[in-house]
Amino acid sequence: MSQIDAHYTSGEVAKSLVDIGAIYCPTPKVVADFAAGRGSLLDAASAQWDDLHLVANDLHRSSYLHLKRQRPEWSVTNANFVDERSLRSSKLSRLSNIVDLALLNPPFSQRGGALHTIKIGDDHIECGIAAAFIARTLDFLTPSGAIISILPDGCLTSERDGNAWKAIERSCEITVEKKLSRQAFDNAFPNTSIVSVRKRNSSSSHSKAVDASFFQDQRAVVRGWQQMHTASEWNDGFHGPLVHTTNLKANTIQLADAPLVGSSWFFQGPALLFPRVGKISKDKVCILRGRRKVVLSDCVIAVQFDTIQQCENAQEHLFSHWSDFVLCYSGTGAPYVTIRRIRELLIALKI
Repeated sequence: MSQIDAHYTSGEVAKSLVDIGAIYCPTPKVVADFAAGRGSLLDAASAQWDDLHLVANDLHRSSYLHLKRQRPEWSVTNANFVDERSLRSSKLSRLSNIVDLALLNPPFSQRGGALHTIKIGDDHIECGIAAAFIARTLDFLTPSGAIISILPDGCLTSERDGNAWKAIERSCEITVEKKLSRQAFDNAFPNTSIVSVRKRNSSSSHSKAVDASFFQDQRAVVRGWQQMHTASEWNDGFHGPLVHTTNLKANTIQLADAPLVGSSWFFQGPALLFPRVGKISKDKVCILRGRRKVVLSDCVIAVQFDTIQQCENAQEHLFSHWSDFVLCYSGTGAPYVTIRRIRELLIALKI
């Protein structure tokens, strides 16, 4: 394929994208960058929000390996984002319709001016690589999701990309949010702006059920997502038992008492489950055995393992370092724990 021109995002510009993203998506759970480079956009997102699932993709092997080494807690892939075959063979194929916020600095050009054919709705449309990135990203957004992207000024008005933008506008709101300085990038002086692309909410759109273990790179630490007051058996996604803190008793998960609910996500063991909020006690650290699929309350944290034996070893290790575990819980009101604190403890204890 033609060589792609890369211009990495500065910290200042990355912060601008995140600030705009926070307007349209105040509390995202999954944030993605499909042309991640060195990861500055996701670093800015991580500084803004706690307990994110961060997804980074980059075509260049060197960037992929850098992110795998430097950001082991992220889900990192190495796919050609505008190539259908490459995406199908990547675990990105499991991400459709679950990204709340996409932060992008896509390639602006390819040497040789290659066009890409992208499916938008029912149409197959040729366009340049920057517009192709936007169109492809729409497949990954939740129904209320948003893209905040740096784009060259000519992209929105060029004849080459005109049909793509017309197709995108049928289902999305497009806004030029901020004009960037020509000095925004090192060693290049393009005319660029920050643009938001937001899906118009549709009552007929549903996120598909997604295996939360997608986000496992080293050790998957997952915060539950289901709010108790919105739990319902009516949902087009997965149906399964809802595990709340009240189901964590005597180191056992009481699934017989768990209501069956519908959810766009599910979680699968083996795993250690424990409360996210409240005073922690040893009897609340429970093992989810087998490959049972469950829905997790947003008051529950899960740490996924490959085997039951690993779960049991980790449970014993936490019990033997109980004071360190308890210190992870803090807060001005009820004590709570974050994914970041749990990950840091697991690394420190070599679990």
